[in-house]
Amino acid sequence: MADSSRPPGVGNQGETNDNKALDGSLTANELAALLDGIREQIVIVDASGRPRKRPNGDTQVVPVDDTAIPEADRRALLDAIRECAEQGLPRDTDYRVHTGQRTARRHARLRPTGDGSVLLTWQDTYTAGGTVPALSRRYQIETLLARIADALTNATPDGIDAAIDTALSEAGHECGADLAHIYQVADSHRHLRNSHHWRRSGVPGGQAPYRRLPLRTLPWVMGTMREGSALRVNRPDDLPEAARHERALLAERDIQSLLAVPVTYSGELHGLIGFETVTPHDGWSRDTVYLARRMGELVAGALQRKQSEQRIFRLAYYDQLTGLPNRLLLRSRLNTLLRLRRRPFGLVLIDLDDASILNDLMGHDVGDLLLRTLSTRLEQFAGTGEILARWGGDAFMLTVPLDDDHPSRTAERLEALRRALSAPVRIDGHQIRVSSCMGMATHPRHTSEVDEMIRFAEIALNQAKRQGRDSLVVFDAEMQRRAARRNRVERRLREAVEARAFDLHYQPQVCVRTGELRGAEALIRWYDEELGQVAPDRFIDLAEETGLILPMGEWLVERACYDLARWRSQGLHVPRVAINVAGPQLLDDQLTTVLERELARHGLPASALELEITESALMQHREPSLQLLHGLRDLGIGIAVDDFGTGYSSLSQIKHLPVSKLKIDRSFIQDIFADPDDRAIVTAIIAMARQLELQVVAEGVETGQQLAFLREQRCDMVQGYIYGHAAAPATFLRRMLDATPGRRLA
Repeated sequence: MADSSRPPGVGNQGETNDNKALDGSLTANELAALLDGIREQIVIVDASGRPRKRPNGDTQVVPVDDTAIPEADRRALLDAIRECAEQGLPRDTDYRVHTGQRTARRHARLRPTGDGSVLLTWQDTYTAGGTVPALSRRYQIETLLARIADALTNATPDGIDAAIDTALSEAGHECGADLAHIYQVADSHRHLRNSHHWRRSGVPGGQAPYRRLPLRTLPWVMGTMREGSALRVNRPDDLPEAARHERALLAERDIQSLLAVPVTYSGELHGLIGFETVTPHDGWSRDTVYLARRMGELVAGALQRKQSEQRIFRLAYYDQLTGLPNRLLLRSRLNTLLRLRRRPFGLVLIDLDDASILNDLMGHDVGDLLLRTLSTRLEQFAGTGEILARWGGDAFMLTVPLDDDHPSRTAERLEALRRALSAPVRIDGHQIRVSSCMGMATHPRHTSEVDEMIRFAEIALNQAKRQGRDSLVVFDAEMQRRAARRNRVERRLREAVEARAFDLHYQPQVCVRTGELRGAEALIRWYDEELGQVAPDRFIDLAEETGLILPMGEWLVERACYDLARWRSQGLHVPRVAINVAGPQLLDDQLTTVLERELARHGLPASALELEITESALMQHREPSLQLLHGLRDLGIGIAVDDFGTGYSSLSQIKHLPVSKLKIDRSFIQDIFADPDDRAIVTAIIAMARQLELQVVAEGVETGQQLAFLREQRCDMVQGYIYGHAAAPATFLRRMLDATPGRRLA
């Protein structure tokens, strides 16, 4: 009976219809003649290597039973047969045969038959005369090299190492080696680091290569590699005296022969590839050396591409100053962490307090060194599995594990984080301490979405900043509602700045002694069709945070100069208009240009304008704004300290600034008769200001009793409801013109 399981075109002699073609396939006699004419031995084996079918008359021992083949080689061949049968993929492999004092090499081809069996062919790669069938051997090598080149070229950046491992395995089999490895130059050319390794099945693990070798222990090998030569060692005893270190290393691992080639790219030696045997060896053939050298070139190209990909990856995903992951990599890692849905964790957004001021005071080099130092501390603080990144500017992000059963542990860890950041840093002889504000959002309590988690942490951080230095805030739902309202106001505010949809109202500043008009303060107002009348404290701080204060402030200067010039042309002489200036404007190098331009456009003298700067803003930006303030004073523009008494300055600090006027905050005026301390503070401010030849304006004056007290203390000017609310330009003009010249304003 015919065996229906045999491959198409393969049959046994003696079957019926020996000479009759079946569907165009070879006849049994033709197939027998073909098998007799080829050089390879052939047999069909099962997954265990046992023969199932072979040509008639063939009695040769199959390789898996051949005792002349080293045990390690037989096991490797059996593994290849099993893989071919189970995976249905072709395999090629080499093995050795010991015949007396001579070691022959054989090449085996394995092809799946489709039914779980394997077609196994093999032949000696050396003829009886000891010569290599060069054309067949070179074709086999070139085919392998082409396959390796294709695999390395098409490997993704993440797959380059795996492709090199596969190439090393295939080249090791083809070379007849027991071990193959790649060493790369590392640690600033001080060591060789083993990056890839292959071991033939059955070779003891103790003969694996060293993980790291000092270059000073390999002077002879590295000299050969730098020359670009291949190194062939058939027996360690053949090595010269200059290679005694290398001989000792080979003997320590019981290596019998070695073939090594350099890995060079960009004109520099970057490593080497080594092939080794653990049994005596007849010598590395010319074709084998050619294969090894071509492998060195292919691996060099792959490693160079990997290095380039790593450089590009580092530029794209790491912060160049601190070396920490940047926003892109942070988002990617957070996505992975949230997708795994493991234990709860918190995302902490850290912002250093006053780091920008430090840059202004001590220079960006010191600021950069501070950031690098604190980044190193954060890296040392971050635990295994925690994600750390630079968020930008002076901000960092860190994930911390949460323990719902022991919430105090999270609090202790955050406190430890705060202490780590606030510890002093010594730079250029200066001891610098930096505090930080932190905002935290948690998973899964708050969200399981990356963008939401980051946004919630930012909302919490903004709340922490509003609370003051060194604050920590954990996100909650109320913050989200406030943030939604804030976002709505910010959106409408941006549209208002674009449309210049604001108004100015003016409140008079009156001489306490004569009741005459001495000036007016310009107060910005905003009515929005969607939000209605928006109070200044709802949008001024927001404008500062978003940078909108700069275009808003420019508009305010333009409009105030326009109104002042118009009043004068209509018969109302307002000596001076006071304009509020925020902290960010003090750092704007365009402020002086805008002031000079608008004064010239409307034909006004510099003395017609006065800038009111809050005490806290003046102290915060004192050093970087000092040159600007002196320049404005030299132009003739007045400088007033607003809300004096609410900050942390003193008159001794104020006297060194180009300031001409102090404005006592309304909170002191309101309670001068109810609170003796407030009355004493007001009295002291007026008295000391007079000693420094500074004028004093009291804000928030509402009653005649308050006015009388201030007159008694010889305060220069007052401002408040006693002389009317702030009014639109036309109303202000009418009210001021109605007042009889030389008399007190009603």
